[in-house]
Amino acid sequence: MLSIIIPVKDCLKFTKICIDSIREHVKNYEVIIINNGSTDGTKEWIEQQDGIVVINNKTNLGFGVATNQGMKIAQGDYI
Repeated sequence: MLSIIIPVKDCLKFTKICIDSIREHVKNYEVIIINNGSTDGTKEWIEQQDGIVVINNKTNLGFGVATNQGMKIAQGDYI
């Protein structure tokens, strides 16, 4: 299984496009989204999605920290 870790901060439009593309083109995966304090509806949208693991940070902890948070909970053989 492939673990896909996606740090996000706002940009809901692009997050939706990314998830749609993964769902269309990838098999046997898990998606882990690290939400770095989004305020544009990203948090609410992600929480409504099936099959997405989410960590909601209150503030933007940055790409490196967010990626490491995702790697700690990843279940896949590949990241």
